[in-house]
Amino acid sequence: MSESLIDEDMEIIKDSKPLKFGRDFARYGFVGVVFTFINIFLMWLLIDVLKAGTIIGASLTVIFIFFTKYYAYVVIGFMARGFTNTRPSRASWRSPMSP
Repeated sequence: MSESLIDEDMEIIKDSKPLKFGRDFARYGFVGVVFTFINIFLMWLLIDVLKAGTIIGASLTVIFIFFTKYYAYVVIGFMARGFTNTRPSRASWRSPMSP
């Protein structure tokens, strides 16, 4: 059984495009590095320079980073714009305890 799973995994790896995965990872990493530096800069600016309270400065920074990172991922193509309903309908939901 394990040999068939390994064979299936190898087929998936052979059919995949490693360059696409590498480019996607590089873009994802680049966005992460850029937003890390923006986060550090905004924390320094709001808390140390503008003397905002720690809770206020950190909250504003996290909110700003959250929305701008989402927008960056939409622009790059990692996420679709908007939110989709991924919850199952009530009719299709079953309790794990039901027979």
